Amino acid sequence: MSENKRKRESAPTPDDIMLVGKEVQNKSGRSLGAPMSEDRAFRDFFGTSAIVVLALWQLLVETELLPEGGTMMHLLWTLFFFNVYPKQAQACSTAGASSGAIDPKTWRKLTLREGSAAAALMTAF
Repeated sequence: MSENKRKRESAPTPDDIMLVGKEVQNKSGRSLGAPMSEDRAFRDFFGTSAIVVLALWQLLVETELLPEGGTMMHLLWTLFFFNVYPKQAQACSTAGASSGAIDPKTWRKLTLREGSAAAALMTAF
């Protein structure tokens, strides 16, 4: 971990996940209106609710299956991929959000890594 980055001291909340999700959707800083509308947009994009993502995240951390350097954003990219199974160029553009498209190698590496961790979690139970 970089010297400049601080480790998170508290567990993420559904609101934290919604904020990261909005960043992935390139909607950061913009409200869609009622909380139910925001939750619906999140579920449409990622295929599940922020509460389920939080439970998945916590299970990955508790079972030590979260890949080294894995972030909530990487997990959300993977859920987006599982939900819509986009072509690589579309996925890279979407995952980059307002920062621009991400490198296809990065996309493949991170979604495969996070997806493998989720699959390993399913076999653990």
